[in-house]
Amino acid sequence: MTDTWTSLLKIAWKVALTLTAIKCAHYVVRRVSSSRLRLSQYGSVLGRHVQLRLEVDEARRTVQGLRERLQQESESAQLREELLHQEAGFWRRMEHLARKEIGRKDEEYRRAEVRIEAQSERLLVLEARLRDAMFLAQEQERVFAEERASMQALLAVAQEDLSTAQDSFAPEDKTADVDVVQLVRSLNLDISKTATLLTESFHVEDHRRGDGFVEAYERTKVAVGPIMAELLESIHHEDDPILVHIALQADMISFAAGIISAWDFQHQSNATFSGIYKQMLKSESQKAVGRWRALTRQYSKQRLYNGRDLTAGFTNQLAERLADIMFISGARVDHERLRQSVNASLESIIRSALNLQQVIGEQVLSRDLEIMTVRVDDLFDPEQMEDVYGDEEPTADDHEPLHVLCTASLGLRRCDKPKGGLGDELQVTTLVRPKVVLETLVYELGLVEEEEMSPQSSENTDV
Repeated sequence: MTDTWTSLLKIAWKVALTLTAIKCAHYVVRRVSSSRLRLSQYGSVLGRHVQLRLEVDEARRTVQGLRERLQQESESAQLREELLHQEAGFWRRMEHLARKEIGRKDEEYRRAEVRIEAQSERLLVLEARLRDAMFLAQEQERVFAEERASMQALLAVAQEDLSTAQDSFAPEDKTADVDVVQLVRSLNLDISKTATLLTESFHVEDHRRGDGFVEAYERTKVAVGPIMAELLESIHHEDDPILVHIALQADMISFAAGIISAWDFQHQSNATFSGIYKQMLKSESQKAVGRWRALTRQYSKQRLYNGRDLTAGFTNQLAERLADIMFISGARVDHERLRQSVNASLESIIRSALNLQQVIGEQVLSRDLEIMTVRVDDLFDPEQMEDVYGDEEPTADDHEPLHVLCTASLGLRRCDKPKGGLGDELQVTTLVRPKVVLETLVYELGLVEEEEMSPQSSENTDV
């Protein structure tokens, strides 16, 4: 703005000088005219006058240009001034808006501060309430814990009283241990006699091939184990069929043990019922669990068979198994003649096994009685089993481990739950030790050389 006015002042000063020069020129002209001098005398003055005229014209043009420039500069200055004025107005409006926005923000900030202060006061109140509530909760938890401990103590006493009452009112055992021991020994004797009867009727014809031999061999492997099956198939039994006798006896023992230990003769349900029984035994008295076992076995069989006699079916199954053993041992088996010759003995064995299944499972409540067999290839333990063909009783000090070939007679053990104990802390008492045949027998009899014995691992034949 200052530069613009400076330019205007310079232009005005030049215009003033030009006007002064013009006035001086007019003055000179008038003086010359008034003196009326001759032209010849004043030639130089006239020339100068012309020159002054030219200078005046030039000065006029210069003044005119300066005026036009001054006008342009003035218009430009006005335009710039107007723009500056507009810009100043814009910034004044922006300042007004900014101040207004700042005022609004300040107001919001003040309101937020008021809200924060109110929330802080409320938070302090809530924290105080929370501390009070936590204190009350801890106090109530302590009271509840004391009440719970008291209730648990009362519950334990009540359960003990209930268990005592259940034991007092539960039916008494109908069979003593000595009676069951006698039944087991009687069954073992019947099985031994039947095996002897079958062995005496065994005639070798070396008929070890033909229809059904492979199937019979596979069934025998399952029944008496792969080692025994291989021995029966590979050895000639004309002179001494003792191994056939052992296999027949072991198969009948295994079959009878399966019947006695079954819950309802359905293979798939044995694991389920046994698992439930073990779980109950952890928290219930043995009499209560024994009562449940007895009722479960009784009514499960009633639902499945409705009182039907199962003797004939089991007898036929056992006869087929025995026929397989004789077949792979080299005998020609006539199934009909076999049934006629030993059917009464097999029926007696099955009836004894079914009777033992009912006695052990349904008439013994205050304890558990379990049939014992030994798995093929288990280590011989003289404390838990007997060697049926051993002249001397092996001791635990013997360094040579002895392996079991098969079980020759059933054993029996009693399991009692200690008072207040868990189900996995049963006290086990062996009432009858199972008798076993050791693998060393086949070497002692010279049936095979020791290096010829199959090293393959045996399968579990426990039922």
